[in-house]
Amino acid sequence: MTKTWKPALTLTAAALLLPTLAPYAYAQTVQDAQRALEVERYSTARATLLKAISGGGSDEAYFTLGKLYAKLQKPDSAAYYFAQGGDKFGGTVTGKVSAGAAMLQTGNIGGAEAKFEEVRKQTKNKDGDALIKIAEAYIVAPEAVKDLSKPIADLTMVKDKLKPNDSYTLTTLGDAYLKTTGQGGAAMTAYENALRANASDTRALYHKGLLNVRARNNNGGRDDFQQVIKLDAAYAPAYAELADIYYRAGLYKEATAMITEYRNRAENSTASQAKYAAFLYLSKDYPTALTELNKALVRDSSSLVLRRLQAYALYETKNYKGALAALERYRALAKPEEQIGSDAVYYGRALSKNGRDDEALPTLLKAMAADTTDRDLQQEVAQLYLKKKQYPQAIGIYRKRIRAAGDKPSNTDLYYLGDSYEKSGRFASADSAYKVITEKNPKFYLAYYKRGLANVGLDPSSEKGLARPFFQQFIDSTRNEKDKYRSQLATANKAVAFTIYRKGDKGSKQESLPYWQEALALDPADEQSKTAIKDITTPTAAARPVTRKPAGKK
Repeated sequence: MTKTWKPALTLTAAALLLPTLAPYAYAQTVQDAQRALEVERYSTARATLLKAISGGGSDEAYFTLGKLYAKLQKPDSAAYYFAQGGDKFGGTVTGKVSAGAAMLQTGNIGGAEAKFEEVRKQTKNKDGDALIKIAEAYIVAPEAVKDLSKPIADLTMVKDKLKPNDSYTLTTLGDAYLKTTGQGGAAMTAYENALRANASDTRALYHKGLLNVRARNNNGGRDDFQQVIKLDAAYAPAYAELADIYYRAGLYKEATAMITEYRNRAENSTASQAKYAAFLYLSKDYPTALTELNKALVRDSSSLVLRRLQAYALYETKNYKGALAALERYRALAKPEEQIGSDAVYYGRALSKNGRDDEALPTLLKAMAADTTDRDLQQEVAQLYLKKKQYPQAIGIYRKRIRAAGDKPSNTDLYYLGDSYEKSGRFASADSAYKVITEKNPKFYLAYYKRGLANVGLDPSSEKGLARPFFQQFIDSTRNEKDKYRSQLATANKAVAFTIYRKGDKGSKQESLPYWQEALALDPADEQSKTAIKDITTPTAAARPVTRKPAGKK
């Protein structure tokens, strides 16, 4: 439910009433911090809670501070404050939950469950708030904590017997399901039940929107986030999510407006700077993103998210040396479970750009195995195989991609399959791949040129003239695009010229002359064309005859 804001006591009144009102004051402080945490005002929440515990605090304050650091993906800090709550308030139910939460943050799942079981027995499973806190400890635990069957059972019992129609319980149940693989449907049901209980619960509505986006129901997510803003215009995270939805829909004006609203309404914190920089990165405004990230890292050099994005932005701005150094710093700080798939992709790319292909290839192969749907990554690995002259491996990747495409293989895949065959000396297979392109897309002119090169491989002496028709087709098709295909046209003209010239008679030599002249016009430094032209135009001179075919240019 939407939390209410209550006026703070004056200093004099607070001092006079402290003995009787201290628990109420702390509860109000924690409530304010919870609200700030929900709308991602992390610095405000942290300041409020640190102030509370500086005066002795409460078990609630320590537990909430632990949750805050867990949400910021700082498990060491989260474990510290959870543990402090357990040490200082070990006799209270919340203190015991806090101690268990600290164990979850450090991976001691057995110890945590023993502490939680102690709470269940002490309260005879009748304290709904305690059971909700146990579930929240699991929800904010590191990703390695995957089994949430017990907290889900606890929350189910709470909603059925202790707190029926309580939207907070139902939303927490949805969050627990959401962290469990394959339970998206159950999570959605819980969020919808929470909204039936309280249609104005912005937390439930926001989490439902996140799940809709995760399920690729972007329209549903958009409607949810818009309703959140309608209910609470200060709910900054909803603006950021709308920006992402609009961006992916190609509505860049709307996306920019939403991220600007987010920046104006969110606190000026490392977290908000990171989210803003992430949007700039996704928008491919890499220089501005890098500027924002560098500013944010001055404030918080320990943020793994900022370090990750900084490394990515350095790579995208072509500072490959800087990107590699940043990635290596990041990898040294981030635990394996804190790293994501794109980290390995960028690390492999950076290694390759810095001339360390032998290290790049296994890194990218591991990333490709982890995400078999990333076609850009497959292309990069195939190109790296080509670079390393490991042609069978490149062929394997392109053949697999083409099979997966059914009757609609991409021209790019066919082109590089042919190129891989050609470089491995399998010229007939190369010609077959290029032929498919010319049949499906006659305006893909380079495919004619590549068919010519493949047929040069099949007919090295040009005795059969296999390559000539394809080079001629390429020449005829690109007469108005000479600047674009200058290098290839020079090679094609020389190949046709040589096929004619090699017959040796005067008529054939004269017939080849326009091609030699065109090749020389395209490449004025070409000695082979100069020699042939001299031989043809001054037959009595002691010119050296042309006896070799032109070198094919890829």
